[in-house]
Amino acid sequence: MTKRVKIDLDAWPEVRVMLAEVVKAREEAKLTQTQAAKIIGTGQSYIAALEGGFTNPSFQLLAQLARAYKVPMTRFVP
Repeated sequence: MTKRVKIDLDAWPEVRVMLAEVVKAREEAKLTQTQAAKIIGTGQSYIAALEGGFTNPSFQLLAQLARAYKVPMTRFVP
């Protein structure tokens, strides 16, 4: 099993802000991590890893999340 390494959010405050917005948008859309994962075609554990700062999202993933949460993608870019 591969050990997950958390992103140093103190060194990358922009990433911390982006991830906070991703979580906030999901919650405002009234979706659980499981529901969000199903909509975009991934697993709940990936959404949890993303929101927890254990993986960097691709541009494509941010676009999928924005579409699923019905927000502009620019909301995630600090």
